[in-house]
Amino acid sequence: MASAVVAAALAAVTVMRGTDVNPATGAGTDVQNFSCDTTAMQIQFIRSGGFAGMTFTATIDTDSLPEGERDRICQLVEDAKFFSLPAILVEPNPQPDGITYEVTIEHEGRSHTVSTSDEAAPSTLVPLLDWLNRAARRQRDG
Repeated sequence: MASAVVAAALAAVTVMRGTDVNPATGAGTDVQNFSCDTTAMQIQFIRSGGFAGMTFTATIDTDSLPEGERDRICQLVEDAKFFSLPAILVEPNPQPDGITYEVTIEHEGRSHTVSTSDEAAPSTLVPLLDWLNRAARRQRDG
């Protein structure tokens, strides 16, 4: 019974492509109007799982990045259509020891979180996940 409720909830969240939900009202908000500009983004990244079960995290303020890197991450967010992705992207049969990701981006007063895995991530999101994974390793290694 509980798994059916979870599956229905995930299905409901997954179909909300192109909207973000206001937690206070439950109403959707159009979030497809993202474009790269000079406005800072704050990014929270968590990668977990895998055979060793390791977790990597990164917190990135794009204002602290060199201009070329700031432009690159902005372009990756735009190319991924990040603010149009559903909050949860799952595979019907997840891999044991699979890698999972949670990415939260704040930009111009709005916040959007996407939770996904290696298997479920759309190809447009993979370059952003790769960049964030490298950033998390750099932060961890100092």
